[in-house]
Amino acid sequence: MTIHQKKKITNITWNRIISGLSFQNESIEDTLFLFENLQKECNFIPDEITIKNILNLCAEHNLLSKAINIFTDMKNRYKTKPDEKHYSCIFKAYIKNNKFKEVKELFFKMEKEGITIKHEATFVLLLNNDYIDLNFGKKLHSKIKELNLKSISLFTTLINMYSKFRCKEEFCNIFENEILKDNSIKPNHITLISILNAYADNEMYNECEEIFLSMQDRFGIEPDVSHYGCIIKAYIKSLQIEKALYQLNKLEKTIHSTERLDGIYSIMINGCSNLAVGKQLHDIVKIKPLLLNNIEINNNLIGMYARCGDLNQAIELFNNRINKKKESTNIYTWTIMIDALGKHNKGEEALDIYKRMLKETNIVPNTFTLSSILNACAESGLVQVAIHIFNSMKDFKILNDVHYACLIKALVKVKRVNEAMNLLKDMDERDIKPTEIIYSTLLLGCAETASLTLGKQLHFCIKEREKTISLPLINGLIDMYAKCGDLEESKLLFNQTKEDERDVMTWTAMINAFGQHGKGKEAIHTFYNMLRYTNPNETTFVVVLNACSHSGLVDDGLEIFEMMKKLEYVELNEMHYNCIVDMLGRSRRLDEAEKFIKENIKLPGITTWMTLLASCRTHNDLERAERVFSIISKHPLEGDVAAAHVLMSNIYSFAGMPEKSKNIRKLMDDNNVKKIPGKTFIEIDGVTHSFICEDKHHPQIEKIYNELDKLNNEMIEAGYVPDTSWVTRNNLITEEEKKRVLCLHSEKIALVYGLMNTAPGTTLTITKNLRVCGDCHNATKFISKLKGREIIVRDANRFHHFKDGKCSCNDYW
Repeated sequence: MTIHQKKKITNITWNRIISGLSFQNESIEDTLFLFENLQKECNFIPDEITIKNILNLCAEHNLLSKAINIFTDMKNRYKTKPDEKHYSCIFKAYIKNNKFKEVKELFFKMEKEGITIKHEATFVLLLNNDYIDLNFGKKLHSKIKELNLKSISLFTTLINMYSKFRCKEEFCNIFENEILKDNSIKPNHITLISILNAYADNEMYNECEEIFLSMQDRFGIEPDVSHYGCIIKAYIKSLQIEKALYQLNKLEKTIHSTERLDGIYSIMINGCSNLAVGKQLHDIVKIKPLLLNNIEINNNLIGMYARCGDLNQAIELFNNRINKKKESTNIYTWTIMIDALGKHNKGEEALDIYKRMLKETNIVPNTFTLSSILNACAESGLVQVAIHIFNSMKDFKILNDVHYACLIKALVKVKRVNEAMNLLKDMDERDIKPTEIIYSTLLLGCAETASLTLGKQLHFCIKEREKTISLPLINGLIDMYAKCGDLEESKLLFNQTKEDERDVMTWTAMINAFGQHGKGKEAIHTFYNMLRYTNPNETTFVVVLNACSHSGLVDDGLEIFEMMKKLEYVELNEMHYNCIVDMLGRSRRLDEAEKFIKENIKLPGITTWMTLLASCRTHNDLERAERVFSIISKHPLEGDVAAAHVLMSNIYSFAGMPEKSKNIRKLMDDNNVKKIPGKTFIEIDGVTHSFICEDKHHPQIEKIYNELDKLNNEMIEAGYVPDTSWVTRNNLITEEEKKRVLCLHSEKIALVYGLMNTAPGTTLTITKNLRVCGDCHNATKFISKLKGREIIVRDANRFHHFKDGKCSCNDYW
């Protein structure tokens, strides 16, 4: 057809032709070519129906960029305002490309432009995907209520969404009140699959059984293989193996498809988290040759054993499979084994399996395999290996946000936060958007390393990329700023959130921030304010009790503890008891602390006794310390027990009993147990510098020591007296030797470096990996006054804010 002939055809006709072609899948390229070409040659202007059909065509066939371009052109080029149907097509295109963040942004843009979703199909599309978050789901649900939309497909989708987030009350309410009490709406077989799955996945096993057994009489629906799969899963998860087998036997009598039964066995094995039940299922598989030779069933068995803690059996099954013919394994066999080893912190073994797969088979690793091996390396600290694998993936152009998340986690775990942050630039270059998990991991890295500069950069980056910052990220930012010493920024972020929109983690993060900075009263006030809006969880009680402990608010802490004991929705654990032991011990109520342990804790752990031992050290209670240490020393000399030996050695040294102190140190040497060396970190201009006691490696160490000598003399003239009782090394004899070592503690070296390299009046923030020693605490008060600096010290337990010769802890620490 010539251009002239084309021009004779009206716009209306062309719209009908293109709309018709858009439904013929075999002519996608021709349809799009005609759509573009007519606009160039004939001034063709597509109408809104044609645009909707073309957008839908692009969405169906994963042509995201094309769809976005056409959608963007609607207003300017086609003079057509997008409506709900056009937005729905773009939603579909984004969802098919796993870009749910863009879906949310587009939804809010749609709202701003005054376009309201009115059709059930659009709500179902938005709700029925793997990437939806709970807050957005609830927002959509409230819109559905406003519009009074009711349909079985809509309610079924909402049940699935709420079940995924374990919102029992919400999905039960939809089923029991919205569906069962409305005569105009009848559950279909898909609805029953959804509610049975919801009950099974959320440990509501009795409800699951009740619905399943009454399906025929109550709803007139005969259970099919999918319904049987749900009830069998519920029975397996609730350890009712006999009932599961009974239903399985019934099912086997009604269907003859081995393939469909394979699926049921897979559901049973995948739903199993109890080793004894898993072994029973394995025994059944062994006597069924068709199942025994099924790759998927065997893969599921490997995963089940690993999940239930029997890694050796998982490895044995895996080895049996790979020693058979090549057809006995597939990519998932290898991936499941790599993943299992990674989760059991066996990165080296996972790497061996990965290398073996590449060498001995023709299997090409998929994105899940690569995620699993990266994660295994991350968990085991094999950072360089992870980097090597990650870099090799660039050639295959298969990198996605999950792979970046794994590598970032690996780098953060070994405190290489700067490198982890640099990966954000790499993601930008590849047009891969960082996920909430990636941001959260980086925030955690900044918090753990007290890297305030990096934390601020990350906060700016999040604000620049995200139109709205999600609540979990706000929670992470509150925590990060607090742990980097900037309590004011934490408070600002917290106060910017509405009280009724905060979740339990928001409140807990702020309570913890106050507690870490010695603001016990503010922590308690925030805790009681929280009770007006949401229930605290176990972690909330740990942080508020810790806040009471560090601020000496014993009566308040005991009152909160008594409140906790009466609540049904929280469970007391060792951490809560240890908080009370610490609280009583710090306040010199050691008799009560020891009595509390004996009367309340059946089997006190090492940490509990360590907590009491630390209080004995604080208050020089040698007799009690020896009694507690005798209990601890019955355990193997490792971990916390090794730390207890260091503490007891220090107690003897402090009590003037060097021989006993030496004996404990000798015992540690004989068992090759090393004391964790004290390190202090300070960040200057975005670079973190670390120092140890009597440091010799820093490039400016000579200059630092010269300045430190001058500062030490200034402090002595001002009234500072070195407290040599904090020197616990037994090889030092004279007071002068001890004073010299005290002067060269890592905290003092870091502070002098900070004074040398920052402008007068700048606040200094240092981080100590252990508890700050009493002499350094006293010296820092003098330094803050002499140099007119505010100094923030974060040690292993809390923050100390020094200003004008005083500390925020009031020497209660």
